[in-house]
Amino acid sequence: MKRTTILCLSLTLLILFVGCKSAPVNLKSVEYKESGISLTDEASVAKNLHGNLVIAAAGGPIVDDEACVLFSLYNASREPYNFYDSSVSIYYGNIITGKWRLMSKWDAFLYLKSALRNYRSKSFWSGVGSAFDMVTIGISRDNYNLGNSKVYSVDALSYGNYSSIIQTKMEEMESVIKRKDDKPFYTYIEDNLLYSARIPALGNYYGWLFFDAKKGADYRIDFTDSYTGEASSFYFIRSDR
Repeated sequence: MKRTTILCLSLTLLILFVGCKSAPVNLKSVEYKESGISLTDEASVAKNLHGNLVIAAAGGPIVDDEACVLFSLYNASREPYNFYDSSVSIYYGNIITGKWRLMSKWDAFLYLKSALRNYRSKSFWSGVGSAFDMVTIGISRDNYNLGNSKVYSVDALSYGNYSSIIQTKMEEMESVIKRKDDKPFYTYIEDNLLYSARIPALGNYYGWLFFDAKKGADYRIDFTDSYTGEASSFYFIRSDR
């Protein structure tokens, strides 16, 4: 009887341990009203206003020690807006102390190149597929200049639905990131990274950025307006903190 009790207790602890290990970890937005950052009713999307540019950001899942954030930029003016991926800087540190260290400036092309190289290496050595039956990337930085960038434009009147569009993008990422070692994930990010882009008048642009998720760290992502030099800081914490 005693051995049965111990066995049941062990199984219960094992189930609890597995459940804790498999619990999804995400980045959560933190509201900073003094810097102009506010949260939507869903308490997941942070947003700020730079003149005619509305910026929104939402934290995504953390998988394999890598975090992701979705950015949305809405150009409410009657003129195109030139967005550069290098305008986004990623910091890690502590929200309470206000101490931060620069991790990197976002470079979509460099990230994609590195991610695909790692994918090809894993796939080749694991025997999943040949080195030629994989995601193909025949691009250079010139392919992502402002003239040929990936732009998703919408009618200005539909901007009120941006939260639902962000939610759709979040659901897409949650789906593909479960297959991070497979081709569909890399095909998705190639099409949906936060590249430099010319955002048309009354147009909206969405894109993902990725960075290392350091244990115990908070994150600050700065967007600097290429026209005015004005900066906005978006803050994120891990959901398992």
